[in-house]
Amino acid sequence: MENVFDITDFGAVGDGKTDCTAAIQTALNKAGEIKGCVAVPPGKFMCGELTVPPSVTLSGFSGWGYREYGGSVLSLNDKNADCLLNLTGAHGCRINGLQLLGNEVSEFGACGIGVFWEDYSTRDNYELFKEKNLFPEPTQEGFREDSFVIENCQIKNFGGDGIHLQHIFAFTVKGCMIMANGKNAIYLTGWDGWITDNIMHTNRGAAIYSDDNFASFSITGNRIEWNHNGGINIAFGGSLNINNNCFDRAYGPSVQIRTGKYRSNSITLTGNIFRRSGKHRTDFEEDPYLNSHILLNDTDRTVINANVFGTGKDDHGKGTQSPDYSVVLKNCNNCIITSNSMTNGALKKDILNFNGKENIIKDNG
Repeated sequence: MENVFDITDFGAVGDGKTDCTAAIQTALNKAGEIKGCVAVPPGKFMCGELTVPPSVTLSGFSGWGYREYGGSVLSLNDKNADCLLNLTGAHGCRINGLQLLGNEVSEFGACGIGVFWEDYSTRDNYELFKEKNLFPEPTQEGFREDSFVIENCQIKNFGGDGIHLQHIFAFTVKGCMIMANGKNAIYLTGWDGWITDNIMHTNRGAAIYSDDNFASFSITGNRIEWNHNGGINIAFGGSLNINNNCFDRAYGPSVQIRTGKYRSNSITLTGNIFRRSGKHRTDFEEDPYLNSHILLNDTDRTVINANVFGTGKDDHGKGTQSPDYSVVLKNCNNCIITSNSMTNGALKKDILNFNGKENIIKDNG
């Protein structure tokens, strides 16, 4: 097919030894000229940082497993890389069916997939990246990280975040396994996104972490477990649907909203399973309420409904049983906590409500 570019036609060799950076980047650049597709056949292709152009599909053959690599593998070999796949400016791109291995080779904590906007100023961003010839001239709307999709990928063993999305909107991360990364599975600031049907586990940060604007996201159907800075850990957010996820053995809360620049609001937490949250972290001494399933600070108009909470120890009955609390509200107003299954959900108390106004708490048992 004229619009499909196989990286092996450009000299890439999937032997796990040959550096394929130039070959793969050439294929990506060719595809960028016609908004085409780059095909990665089965094999282990060693490479440094790759820049994905707008409206390009980078697609492989998914064959990865929990412990083994397989199918189409891109493996980072550059210790100076910021990331393996750089999507900055790559609006409309698709990343599908790849195993991305970080090998923890980067001295700077490289991430697997990265979008690096310093701010939301489109003109400043254009000037910043113009030298790299990443974009056409900006439209009236400016540059946007919109409508890109990351699906059916495994992203593993990067020194930084598995996926780092800075100041973006209108995106999807679906059906991925993001595991054993040095920071978060997904670092995210922006709005209008879907994070669905993923497995995020054993990352040294959180599963989903944000320290800035975090709004209008659907986080649904994910398995989130054994992450060292909690499950979902955000500074402030709004218009969030956190539904039908399974949280297990988070270090600290499975869902934590910290005190940020603004109050958080308009959040639903429904149909989730919370198991064994509150595994010990060193900051428990500073705030014992981190030993909980859900910890909300300065949050308004939030519904916590039809969830199931349970305590537990590590696998095989080892470790310490947790958490102490199911839901902790600090300075939260107009929230509804109802119809949750909390039997054996916490060691000390199911619900704590500090300084809240007009909260409705009923029919939990």
